[in-house]
Amino acid sequence: MRTPEGKPRFFPGFSPILLLAGIFFFNFLSRIILSPLLLTVERDLSLSHFQASRFFLITAVGYSLAMLFSGFVSLLLTHRRIVLISVFLPCAALLGIGLGASVTVIRVGLFVLGLGAGLYAPSGLAMLTTLAEEKSWGRATALHELGPNLGLICAPLLAGLLLPVVSWQAIMVLLAAVWFCCGLLFVIRGRGGDFHGRAPSLSTMGRLLGQRTFWVFLIIFGLGAAAELGVYSLIPTYLAVERGLSEAMVHRLVGISRLANLGVIFVAGWLADRCGARRLLLVLLPGIGAATALLALPRGGALLAAVFVQPVLVAAFFPVSLAVLYRIIPPRLLNVAVSLIMPVSYLFGGGVVPAWLGWFAEQGNLAAGLTGLGVLIAASVLLLPWLRTTAAAAARKEVLYED
Repeated sequence: MRTPEGKPRFFPGFSPILLLAGIFFFNFLSRIILSPLLLTVERDLSLSHFQASRFFLITAVGYSLAMLFSGFVSLLLTHRRIVLISVFLPCAALLGIGLGASVTVIRVGLFVLGLGAGLYAPSGLAMLTTLAEEKSWGRATALHELGPNLGLICAPLLAGLLLPVVSWQAIMVLLAAVWFCCGLLFVIRGRGGDFHGRAPSLSTMGRLLGQRTFWVFLIIFGLGAAAELGVYSLIPTYLAVERGLSEAMVHRLVGISRLANLGVIFVAGWLADRCGARRLLLVLLPGIGAATALLALPRGGALLAAVFVQPVLVAAFFPVSLAVLYRIIPPRLLNVAVSLIMPVSYLFGGGVVPAWLGWFAEQGNLAAGLTGLGVLIAASVLLLPWLRTTAAAAARKEVLYED
């Protein structure tokens, strides 16, 4: 999109990054659509809360394994081709899940879905940093983050709209078909990514793993993933079963509560370009922790406020934290850093935490799990002083954080 003078209307690379955001949207939607469908799946397959919640762990294992080995895949294939695989392989998995007649088939499909979807992030983010100028990385990240945030909105709304008329399996098939069309659009109109990445060599991995700031960032980012994916995976079940809301009301409430995220991520991206990210995290982490713990309250205005405030704060967290990575990791090494950070964070936040919360749900006390998670997130603010680095270390690119 350009002005009459021929200049980019928003920032250079806006249009191709918007298309990447579309792919990221379907990538994310395919992994979380099970959340608003979980109660229906439980009834249809005669599963307990804990058994059903482990579906998220299966997807997370496949996703994490794919990301861990994505650096080696990028040696053989360009990032553009990897992005295409990350579209069409999950589409096939969704078809298998939709047409599958047993829990075993569904589990295999979810694992393959995770494998295919996990290839996207390292290559997609590497493409993003070459399509946008460095001064625009905060805004480009915010635009890219529009994908998952739209997914968080659309998943419950789609479930509420379609479940009364079609089965949950049909929803999976429909999602596969629409995502396939998005992939074809990327084949025709997408650009960039015609370069290879670098595999995680022992020296590169050692340099990252040997830094205290790397581990601190990994803990904080993992808790951020838990605040988003872990809470989102079980919140529809929690509100319907433990707080007595109707499933239709829950779908609308969870979807509408994410609408503000679309504006928040751009504000967060703008602030990340102009303010120190550490100062923003100093506010966001205690806020996210408190809002997560407040979800444990009984029905009332405070619970409703927490349902709306918690996802807004989480949405602001990711552009701020990801913008840090872009400023200190060169594009050809970014996929290595991402392939180390993302899989561990997603396995914890999108797999272990939902299963853990599912265990609490099985005991009829998911509120206790939410309270404990909130306390951990708030306490992580105590780690921020460990992210301080010297200017010399930052100049050598031996650190993960630069204030």
